[in-house]
Amino acid sequence: MTGRWSGTLTGTQTYPAQFTFSDAGYLVLTYIDKSGQAKEVELIETGQQIQYVPRGGGVKTHVVESVTPRPDGLTLVLSTKYERARDGYLQQQLTVDSYDIVLDSEGLKTQFVTQTAPHFGLTGEVTENRAEGILQKISD
Repeated sequence: MTGRWSGTLTGTQTYPAQFTFSDAGYLVLTYIDKSGQAKEVELIETGQQIQYVPRGGGVKTHVVESVTPRPDGLTLVLSTKYERARDGYLQQQLTVDSYDIVLDSEGLKTQFVTQTAPHFGLTGEVTENRAEGILQKISD
């Protein structure tokens, strides 16, 4: 699975998808910090936390809720919390992304579920989107 994979995941919404996997077979999180620097972090263990200030402000925190590498793929649950104070109010959003990825002769079969809960105080409605597709390798 090492390298970059690209394709489209289709379901309740359509998502263009591009994933990078490390030599060890783990998903690599790529993000851009407030200074415009691109960073990459291999998501290797449950409880791993990546926190940074994205462009535009606020604080983004990614937490690996679970990661299970397999010889033919990977299962990963990643939560992302975004917080920002604006006009005296705290804005929050929580997203939980679940990936089930299997490498076979067709490519990288990917099932993706994302749940988003926008919060303003204690209000907010959880939305869930499911998608799946087969990604193709674009580089090593």
